[in-house]
Amino acid sequence: MNIRKIIMLSVAKHDLNNICLFISRDSKNRADNLLHEIRFEVKNLLLFPEKGRVIPELNLNNYRELIIKSYRVLYRIEKDTIFILSILHMSREFNLED
Repeated sequence: MNIRKIIMLSVAKHDLNNICLFISRDSKNRADNLLHEIRFEVKNLLLFPEKGRVIPELNLNNYRELIIKSYRVLYRIEKDTIFILSILHMSREFNLED
């Protein structure tokens, strides 16, 4: 599989921003570390697009998720592009329509 680009949807950008703002209230360093780790793992999808597991709620091979600490990075593989759909805390339910 030859992935050429990763596109983070505005919803996912908003999710990541809110997560980092929330964590930074207690520790800016922890928020920065999480942001770095998520960006690193997402970038690695260019080399290993199927690294994440299939999203259990959907059971569709092109919808996958990375588990990073207590967060789910939900993404879709479409031809040569990965779309980052959302970033959720593990305690939240995933709904494709959200």
